Amino acid sequence: MAETLALRIKRPYASVAEYLEAEYWTMDTKTMVLVGQEELPKDTTVRFEIVLESGDKPIRAEATVQKPVAARGSRPAGLKVRLRRIGAATKAIIDQALAIKTEKRSLPPPPPSQRKKTPPPAPSQRKKSAAPPPAEEPLPPPASERSGVRHRKVVQPPADRDELLARLRARTLVKTAAVPADDDTGS
Repeated sequence: MAETLALRIKRPYASVAEYLEAEYWTMDTKTMVLVGQEELPKDTTVRFEIVLESGDKPIRAEATVQKPVAARGSRPAGLKVRLRRIGAATKAIIDQALAIKTEKRSLPPPPPSQRKKTPPPAPSQRKKSAAPPPAEEPLPPPASERSGVRHRKVVQPPADRDELLARLRARTLVKTAAVPADDDTGS
């Protein structure tokens, strides 16, 4: 059996609330990103604890390494692990992080006037690459626009509906009468 690695991950936060506000995005019900942790082989078992500057240890768990996670935007790189064993205190912290994540997702985006716009880099600072620059986020549609729901027209029944239904019923009766019934008597 493979050896379990012990990791002590220090994070620069004075309180659990501060830690959750800054790193709620690292936690999910079954996985977690260990921020700043170097790459380890896939399927390595790790036993880790997150230690804050105050000495608090909000997260203690056993997990299996899944993959490294690259830095993206303001989020630093880390190591994604699949949680195997967690205690009740760790579960409570993860539940709080999930509540924050849900709350942040449900907030409406800021109005266009409050969105931060970064000026384009100077020509000397631009990197030469074949990839086009990322497109800006599209603005939400004005409230007056119709939604993407398709409104279908109501189809009126044919004038001879009753006659058509009677013919279909008669055809079904003829077909069922022509099929021999299974004999379950076993004779």
